[in-house]
Amino acid sequence: MKIGKLVLVINIFSLSGSEKNNPSHLFLLKDAVIIPSSSSDYEDYEDFEFIDKDVSKSHHLEEDFEFIDEDISKSHHLEEDFEFIDEDISKSHHLKNDSNITSYNKSIETWIKEKPTILQKNQEPDFKIWLEMIEKYYGGRKKEKISIIEVGSGSGENADFLETKGFQIERTDAAEKFVELQKTKGSNAQVFNVLKNEFKQCYGMIILPCILNEIPQKHWKPVLEKVKNYLVKNDGALALSLRYSPTGSSEEMVTKNGNDFNFYYKSREEIFDFLKETNFTICMQCETEKLIGFVLR
Repeated sequence: MKIGKLVLVINIFSLSGSEKNNPSHLFLLKDAVIIPSSSSDYEDYEDFEFIDKDVSKSHHLEEDFEFIDEDISKSHHLEEDFEFIDEDISKSHHLKNDSNITSYNKSIETWIKEKPTILQKNQEPDFKIWLEMIEKYYGGRKKEKISIIEVGSGSGENADFLETKGFQIERTDAAEKFVELQKTKGSNAQVFNVLKNEFKQCYGMIILPCILNEIPQKHWKPVLEKVKNYLVKNDGALALSLRYSPTGSSEEMVTKNGNDFNFYYKSREEIFDFLKETNFTICMQCETEKLIGFVLR
């Protein structure tokens, strides 16, 4: 702390009579603390001590401000560190999802051999119940006029099933090999990653078949917010299915044919709590031992 003036301590009684009355000396007394020679009155001297203490305190306060400033500076650095950490976590989550996509691309041939198809009349029962609920939701409407996109069509069983019911499905998948597979079957599929890409238009329905189970939970809500923005106003619906865990939120890594897959689960109760946090309302729902299916508006 800087002090703007010099404090002079003058014993006025040490001056001669002429000096006391000499105007040329008065300027010296302007900022002076006068200490009388009389031992009976030291109040002004005590005032000087108080001034000195205040100055001392101000120095301590200045030091305290410096410490506070250092702490604030450190907190800003910590904040920046947390931001970096958050970015790193986000990147790692994207990498995990990318890892799943890579694993699907590598295991496509095995997938084709093992995955039942609608042509074999062996549609997975869990999904079939959910898909039949989607059909029931639209009732007697002209299904071919409803714009529908499926995010994560895989090898196409869900879209194949719905198309037998009169729907026309725009098929997408984040794994290029699945897109290529569907094209060989005569379907018009496109590469689309819901974490990285934007929808090209609004739809009457967007279908997410257990896609959230392959995305870290941090991204679940942002994905549904993105979907909400691309549904036709007042009429658009989200068909969502999720596999759930009886033990609550968990992450599981499964190795199949030498390829690693990461899956993310919530308990049944946690799924309903999560949906309450979104701007969606449950219109219809179905449930099996492994899967919960919804139509949301």
